[in-house]
Amino acid sequence: MTLNQLYYFIEVSNQSSITKAAKRLNISQPSLTVAIKNLETELGISLFHRIRNHIELTNHGHHFYEKLIPLLKNLDDLNREMISLGSNNNILKIGIPPMMGTLLFPEIYRNFSQSHPDIQLEIFESGSLKIMDYLLDDTLDLSFILEETTDNKNIATSPITSLSFHYYVNKSHPLSSKKSVKVQDIKKEALILFNRDFVISKIVKEHFSSINVNPNIIMETTQINTIRRFIKENLATSILIEKTLADDGDIVGIPIENIGPITICIARKTDHFLTDSADKMLRFIKSNYAKDV
Repeated sequence: MTLNQLYYFIEVSNQSSITKAAKRLNISQPSLTVAIKNLETELGISLFHRIRNHIELTNHGHHFYEKLIPLLKNLDDLNREMISLGSNNNILKIGIPPMMGTLLFPEIYRNFSQSHPDIQLEIFESGSLKIMDYLLDDTLDLSFILEETTDNKNIATSPITSLSFHYYVNKSHPLSSKKSVKVQDIKKEALILFNRDFVISKIVKEHFSSINVNPNIIMETTQINTIRRFIKENLATSILIEKTLADDGDIVGIPIENIGPITICIARKTDHFLTDSADKMLRFIKSNYAKDV
């Protein structure tokens, strides 16, 4: 059996006519007749009843048709998928939480682009929880997320590094000179946090809840620049991962003793086809950035 014979058989079945099928297939009627007869000979069955000016499927022909349709559809789908993968083989869609934009990712982006200039990175920025949704619906090939979000069996992760939580304040804040603080020390301080799409805020709130403290959260946002501005203007403080905000003279990061650390991972959906570009990124990160955590 050849693929051409199978497609010829389907077209003849749909048209109930060798003549009409030959026209649609753009081949000669004798060639189509020979192809169908050869298929019947190979299978050892008659596929069609030939009745004057038209043909009908035999019982065996009906059975073969019903079994063949889904197989050919899957083959067509696979063909389209592979063509699509080929045309997008050098495009890597990767998700990053905003914190990664100020932590590891700029360096990873620069070094990966230098070593793989043929690969185009398309970057999606959102909170870890939202990025997980994008990963699961195949919008993304890979994403950086926090390990604390990855209890989903459909996502595989590789740890990169472990980071602590810091309490960020204006340099004039009374706590700015502290070497470290505890969550209890800041329970009354005005806080600006990332919103519910960000797992670090979920962790912070859960920790406050575990010690029966209702934090003084004055605002939640998706923008790191908003958090930075509020702290620089001494309007609020924040709890973020270390190095999220660089100490720039106006902002001070203080280690928090009793919360964290958390682990940053590179993640992929387990049943999502891993393109060459995604495989190269995974290998690059594991070779150059992954640490024991």
